[in-house]
Amino acid sequence: EDDSDAVMFADLSKDGRYLVTAAYDGVATVWCMRKHVALATLLGREGGLYTAQFADDQHVLTASAKGLACLWHWPNQEVRWLLNGHEDSYMRCASFSPDSTRMVTTSADCSVRIWQLSDKSTEAPTLVRILQGHWGWVNTAFFSLDGNLVLSAAADKTAKIWCAHTGYCLKTFEGHYAYVRSAVFSLKQEYVLTASSDWTAKLWSIAGDCIQTYRGHAQWVNMANFAANEEKIVTCSRDCTARLWMTHSGDCLRVFEGHKDFVMCSLVIGSA
Repeated sequence: EDDSDAVMFADLSKDGRYLVTAAYDGVATVWCMRKHVALATLLGREGGLYTAQFADDQHVLTASAKGLACLWHWPNQEVRWLLNGHEDSYMRCASFSPDSTRMVTTSADCSVRIWQLSDKSTEAPTLVRILQGHWGWVNTAFFSLDGNLVLSAAADKTAKIWCAHTGYCLKTFEGHYAYVRSAVFSLKQEYVLTASSDWTAKLWSIAGDCIQTYRGHAQWVNMANFAANEEKIVTCSRDCTARLWMTHSGDCLRVFEGHKDFVMCSLVIGSA
């Protein structure tokens, strides 16, 4: 806990030693998981932050409301590069490919953009292609584990799968009645899990069929993630709660209460 504004996103380093949080006052904070203390405070001039993600144990990537992506060397609290990737439109999300050679960004300009990272750690990425097809701002986009696909979630009530190499839209997931706030792949890319401001989360086959709808939240569902070897899912909501569900039956197992405001992000640690 610190004095930051609303925490919008959190990510865990690959070795589990560090946690990074992104706050809407423009501060990203790196935390020690063992001691529960802040190790670094990253304060730039790029406005409120929507996401923060580890590139490796030494570097953090942030996306901001001013349309900027920033790569930080967090132990020294130094900026490696700053990218104006969406012409001052909100950059809603920035994330790396699994091999950390590419980056995908999303924006209020309704586009998804793929970037090639430079071999020089202080040189900003170069634009490879623009994925166009959403007609509402794009909230999140993430690469598949093999790096061949990109999954996006947007305010046009859809999620889309794209070919990362050609930019072609391969599948559109339709069925939500309001903004799709987030979308993630299952590990084997058999399923897609979406969260929406229609107060539900949905499980889809990769072919686009809706398998399960999770109902119970009393406000927008901001995020949904797989847990426990994908046998369960975790959702978080503007109703100030998080919920644990059985993936295929849709049964709600537990409601986590205690937050006094919107729960923006859920992060599953380990196999719990």
